[in-house]
Amino acid sequence: MEALLDLLPTPKVIVEAGSGEVSFANRAAHRLAGGRFPTGAPAERNSGDRFYGVGPAGGRVPTDALPSARAARGEPVEGMEFDWNTPAGLRSVLVHGGRLGDGTTILSFEDVTLLKQVEREKTESLALLDALFEGAPIGLAYFDVDLRYRRINEKLAEMNGVPVEDHLGRTVGEVLPGMDERVAAELRRVLESDVPAVDMEFTGHTPASGKERHFAVSIYPVIAPDGERQGVGCLVVDITARREAAAERERALAKAEMAAARARFLAEAGAILDESLDYEATLASVSRLAVPWMADWCVIDMREPDGKLRRVATAHVDPGKLDLAREWHDRYPPNLDSPTGGPNVARTGVSEIYPLITDEMLEQGARDAEHLDMVRSLGMRSAMVVPMAARGRTLGVITFIAAETDRTYGDDDLLLAEELARRAATSIDNARLYTERSYIARTLQQSLLPPHLPYVPGAELAARYRPVGEGNDVGGDFYDVFELSDGSWSVLIGDVSGKGPEAAALTALVRYTLRAIAAPDKPPSEVLRLVNDAMLRQRSDSRFSTVSYARVTMAAGVAHVELTSGGHPLPIAMRGGHAEYAGEPGTLLGVVADPAFQDCKIELHSGDSLVLYTDGVPEAGAPGRLLGPDELIAAVERCDPASARSIAECLEATAVEAGGGSPNDDIAVVVLQVASDACR
Repeated sequence: MEALLDLLPTPKVIVEAGSGEVSFANRAAHRLAGGRFPTGAPAERNSGDRFYGVGPAGGRVPTDALPSARAARGEPVEGMEFDWNTPAGLRSVLVHGGRLGDGTTILSFEDVTLLKQVEREKTESLALLDALFEGAPIGLAYFDVDLRYRRINEKLAEMNGVPVEDHLGRTVGEVLPGMDERVAAELRRVLESDVPAVDMEFTGHTPASGKERHFAVSIYPVIAPDGERQGVGCLVVDITARREAAAERERALAKAEMAAARARFLAEAGAILDESLDYEATLASVSRLAVPWMADWCVIDMREPDGKLRRVATAHVDPGKLDLAREWHDRYPPNLDSPTGGPNVARTGVSEIYPLITDEMLEQGARDAEHLDMVRSLGMRSAMVVPMAARGRTLGVITFIAAETDRTYGDDDLLLAEELARRAATSIDNARLYTERSYIARTLQQSLLPPHLPYVPGAELAARYRPVGEGNDVGGDFYDVFELSDGSWSVLIGDVSGKGPEAAALTALVRYTLRAIAAPDKPPSEVLRLVNDAMLRQRSDSRFSTVSYARVTMAAGVAHVELTSGGHPLPIAMRGGHAEYAGEPGTLLGVVADPAFQDCKIELHSGDSLVLYTDGVPEAGAPGRLLGPDELIAAVERCDPASARSIAECLEATAVEAGGGSPNDDIAVVVLQVASDACR
């Protein structure tokens, strides 16, 4: 029998009854043991380090639990699983026992080491997959071919707000009736096409939250090794917070962009408001700027002293409707007692906003059926009426209307409209103040100059006066011509330092003091000394003046001129086309108590001229271009000597040209010319 067993390919051993000794092991058993299969009593075989049984916990198996010991006791060992440590390594075996008639047992061993290893790896893999499935931070689900939940992890159950067990065997629509219907359709598509869907976004409601939620979903087919479709798997990520954060960023960005756009709009409006002092033209430009940026209609009304509103600007996205708008305004002018709209805003100074204009509101505001039809035809959706207020006064109102576009006005729009109206009101008020100031300045300046030049027998007079700047500041250059008691004439020209009220007061002091004290028995130098004394007595602001003063006596066609200069450019005498300076320089007026003045006498004959001017003539192009003494003489000689007027105009033109068209100082010129027929 042993010889027969030795030929069998299956490991077999003979176990003696009672003792459990292994008395024989075939060659297959030796191969299983990795050398010689241990024989002898069970205790001997299980006590060394080479061969011993290994229990489930890794420890040694007790000797009496060995298959051979159990077989010796007559216990069944059929299909017994046994781990055995051998020199060839740990072997997992299945043991089968066959008992012979004499009590001897033949044990057969089946090596299932590889199978057990595969099972262990499978178990470990499944455990790992289960751990990943349950511990994944994203939602996971598996659907069968009927697209019913077969498995779902806790994360997805938490997202859905439905327990795991309430998902199983049900479809998405049954578990989540508020979910996007495209989910079920996409599951079906992936199942039928085997083409995955990656990072698709779906929106819906789940029992976990009352608000709408956003999900990123990937769906993939599940196919068995034999190619049979098992179902589909699904990965779900709740991206609601991400989408809300992105939406918030977009809102913040849009808000920032809108704020920047509004700032640009106000800057552009400010530039328009600063362009002109004609406020009506300016407001027309503002209304055109507002359309279509913030309104489809924009109308601006100014408040008149009697409380009425006067329409000064109308703009519309469709210019063809402007004539119609004017016609309707003329037919239905604003009711000053209206409790709403422009009249009420003009009275109260409080803005009105209508985010949504209803038909009921139109009916309440309509005058008659035709008016109602007209108002309805405008298609008004939203409106704002804001006051133009400055320095505590409401100057007018601006009305913004949204019609053709879908915009509706809110608080931010109202703030922008009020800011635009405030700036417009300030600009209007400044323009009015500037106009009033300019009028006052012009009137005061005119009072400092003779209204017209007098008639001097035997002579022709001409004067030119060109103030620099915008005419708001008075003072500066002045001139005068007046008759003395003996029939002689005082001709003077001067300049005071600075501009403004103080300069105007000094101009008046010098001019009218000269008029008061000039007399035939006082030489020009004495007159200027008296003026200097008056300035020192009455002024303490360090302002000064320059004056060229001449007393002219006409006799037998000859002009006898006695002149002096108080710090002023010397006059020019022009005789027969030749020009030269007349007189001697003197001290500024209002500076020292003992000024130096020198009188000078000259005669002018038929056609001769005396040219008096201010420093604005030689210094018109300062600092880059100045007319030197010789250049000024040459300029006078180039003038046409035919008349006093032609000389005055020529000298003014020369100064303006030297100043590049914009002189840097006031220009004043006075010319006295002896008439060519003075002897007749």
